[in-house]
Amino acid sequence: METFDPSIEALPGIADRDSRECLTAQLIESMRRRRFVVEYLRSAKLSDSCLVPATGKFDPIRGAILKSRDGELDEACWLVFLSVQFGYHRKRGWDLVSAFYGRDGGTKLWTWEEASRDLPGVRAWLDANRAQLSASGLAFGNHRKYESLSGSSGPGTGSVVSSYVGWVASAGHAGGRPEAVSAANGEEQFRLVFKAMKKVHRFGRIARFDYLTMLGKTGVFPALVPDSTYLANVSGPRAGASLLLDGGLKSQHSPRQLERRLVPIREAINVTNDVLEDALCNWQKSPTAFVPFRG
Repeated sequence: METFDPSIEALPGIADRDSRECLTAQLIESMRRRRFVVEYLRSAKLSDSCLVPATGKFDPIRGAILKSRDGELDEACWLVFLSVQFGYHRKRGWDLVSAFYGRDGGTKLWTWEEASRDLPGVRAWLDANRAQLSASGLAFGNHRKYESLSGSSGPGTGSVVSSYVGWVASAGHAGGRPEAVSAANGEEQFRLVFKAMKKVHRFGRIARFDYLTMLGKTGVFPALVPDSTYLANVSGPRAGASLLLDGGLKSQHSPRQLERRLVPIREAINVTNDVLEDALCNWQKSPTAFVPFRG
């Protein structure tokens, strides 16, 4: 950030050294998180225990990578979807995802095949177990903290799962088979699928962005990368962009205008849009003192 040409953008939000150093640290932190999945997990030797809820080592992201390696793309996408729907909890990790996936203590799973062909069963299971799950301290991650475990109510997880299954039935996972997502059209495919996923109930901007970027990072659809920072309908990243570009957390410029102004900055520092989006979101929470945010 020290060498960015001010004739392109003045960047008043980092006029002082503390702010510049803090944003730089957040960019590095965001790059590390992306590289951990892309450069480490995708090539690491992963244990099958990450797919077995009863082991206590269940991890849907590692599981998605394993399933992708085996060519089980539907299951890989399903695991990524579940990771987003329930989220990673700061204290309980993937416990809520694990409890749902291992519906009967791990003896029978809500795999893609089982769930997609028995949606009434999914809804009934959620209604029968929601009170026990909540009483045991299991909770949604930060980005999904307002979601419900209800299987039958309109805003509940049962409706989210049903709409996701319906969307996949009409469009295919990620809007097509893997051969449809190439290095040449990965950004265009991201844009098209991001728009198409509006059909998934309660999957707003954050959920769709997280779902699609994770499909790319895990290697399920490796060419899938965001074509933009997608600042509309999201508060944190937009506030970060406003602070950086206009010196305040609120800007008179539209999200689309802010996105366009971020393009030369992203190109200059050579990061992907998801890294820049994540760094801006975290930076605006503490602009002059680096704080490593999680979840």
